[in-house]
Amino acid sequence: MSQASLAVRSLIVSREAIRPRRPVTGTITSTVARMVAAVAAAAVAVALAAGVSAGWGAMPVAAQEAAQPKNIILMIGDGMGFQQVNALRTFKRAMGLKLAMDEVDDARTTMTTRSADSAVTDSSSAAAAMATGYKTNNKWMSITPDRTVVPTILEQAEKIGKSTGLVSTAPAAHATPGAFVSHITNRDDFDTIALEVLASGVDVLLAGGRNNFDARRDGLDLLERARTARYRYTCVTTAAELKAVTTGRVLGLFHPTGGLTRMMDRPADTTEPTLSEMTAKALELLSQDDDGFFLMVEGGQIDWECHSNNFVGMIAEMAEFDNAVRVALDFVRSHPNTLLIVAADHETGGLSFDERTGKFSWSSTGHTGANVPVMAEGAGASAFAVALMDNTEMARKIAALGGYPRPLVIQYERAGASVTFTVTSYGVPVEGATVEVNGTIVGTTDAKGQVTWSNAGTGTISVKVTKEGFEEGKREISMAVNLLLPTPGLSTPAPAAAPLPEAA
Repeated sequence: MSQASLAVRSLIVSREAIRPRRPVTGTITSTVARMVAAVAAAAVAVALAAGVSAGWGAMPVAAQEAAQPKNIILMIGDGMGFQQVNALRTFKRAMGLKLAMDEVDDARTTMTTRSADSAVTDSSSAAAAMATGYKTNNKWMSITPDRTVVPTILEQAEKIGKSTGLVSTAPAAHATPGAFVSHITNRDDFDTIALEVLASGVDVLLAGGRNNFDARRDGLDLLERARTARYRYTCVTTAAELKAVTTGRVLGLFHPTGGLTRMMDRPADTTEPTLSEMTAKALELLSQDDDGFFLMVEGGQIDWECHSNNFVGMIAEMAEFDNAVRVALDFVRSHPNTLLIVAADHETGGLSFDERTGKFSWSSTGHTGANVPVMAEGAGASAFAVALMDNTEMARKIAALGGYPRPLVIQYERAGASVTFTVTSYGVPVEGATVEVNGTIVGTTDAKGQVTWSNAGTGTISVKVTKEGFEEGKREISMAVNLLLPTPGLSTPAPAAAPLPEAA
C-alpha cells in the first residue's frame, strides 16, 4: 500500500463518513494533509518527466489573449462542486501547498447543469451538453430528445485536422468520455459505445474498461482491430508500456473491468498510471501535431467517492485531479497558444465543508442541481469572463475559439400537412439559412431558425440546408406518419453504432 493510501486510511473521521446509506457528517484532522502532500509531490515528477516545467511563472494575461488557441484542453472533475474544491484547498494550504486550480484564474465563472428532462443532470447528458451545445435527456449521449444526432466538438476538431484525445479514470466507454464520440440513448450500453469510440478516430484514448473492447458479448476483439493498419493504434495496458510510447496513436486501457484503481487503494507497486501521468503523456503525443489538438481529461472517480459519501476518498481523487491540472497548467505556460478550461459536469453528494473547523456533511448520495465552477487560463480565456453560463455554452465557446466548423443541424415538427424545420448550430438558431426539400427551395429560416413547408406528403423527403460560413446540413425524413398529430423528428433514430470497418 502506498504512503498516500496509508495516510488517508489513518485519517480520523466519524464512522459514518464512509457509509453511503444516509446523509452523514464528520470531522477531519490535519492528518489528511500528509496524503495531500504525498499525492501532490508526484505531480512535479510527472511534469518534469514530460518536459514540462513545474515552476514556470504565468505568462501575462495580455500575451495570452493576443492569440486564439491552437490547442484546447477541457478538464472535467466529475461530481466536483465548489465545496469539494474548497475542501482540497484547505488541506493543501495547511501544508503550504498551492491548489493548481487556484492558478487557473485568467477567467472564472459559474455554470448551470440541468438536463433536458430533469433539474438534476446525470454525467452523460451533462457531458453531451458541454460537447455539443444541446440539452438531452439523462442517460443519453449527444443525441437530442427528438432523436436528432448532433456533432461533438471533438468530431468537429477532427474535421480541420486537429489531433484529439480522451483521458479518464473511468472506463473508456463511460458517460463522460463516451459523450464526446458516441450518439446513443442508453449510457449503459457500454459495448456499443466502445464500437463508436473506436470508430471515432480519437488519437489518444487512456482510461479503464478493457472488457468493453476485448471481452465482449458479441465476440468482437476491438483491441485486435485497433492494432490493424486501418486504425494504427499502439495498445498498452500498463504505465510502463505507456511511458514507452513516444509517437503515434495510442489506446491505453489500464483496468480489465472498470475504472482505474481508486487512489486510496493503489499499492506502491501499481502498474496503472495516474491521471496526471496519463495527462502528461496525452499532451506529449498530441502536441506533436502542428495543427493543434483538442483534449478532454476527466477525473471520473471524484463522483464515485461522493456517491459513497466518502470524504477521504473524495480528497484523494480531488488531489490527483489537481495534479493533472498542474501538468496541464504548466503545459499552457510553456505553450501560450493553448487554452485550459477546468470545470465540473455536476455536483455529487451535496457536500458542505467548514474550512475553519474541518467539519463536513453530506446531504445526498446522488447528484444535486447545484451550480458548478468553471476556470480558464491561456489564449481565449476571456470568453469565460461572464457572471453565469449554461453547460451548453461550453461547446459554443470552445468551437468559436478553436475555429471548429459550424454544423447546420436540422430538426422538424409536423402538424397536418405542414412541417416546420428548425435549423441550429451548436444549439443556437441560425437565421438566413436556405432550406431545400427534394431539391426545391422552400424558404429561408427566420430569427428562430425556422421555416414552414406546407406540402408534406407521406413519402421520404431529402432536406438540405445551406448558409455561407456553415457546413451543409442534410437529413432524410420519412413523412409516413399520422397527419393529424404533431410529430417531432422521431423518424431518424439514433444509430446503434457507427459502422466498424473490416480489419485491414
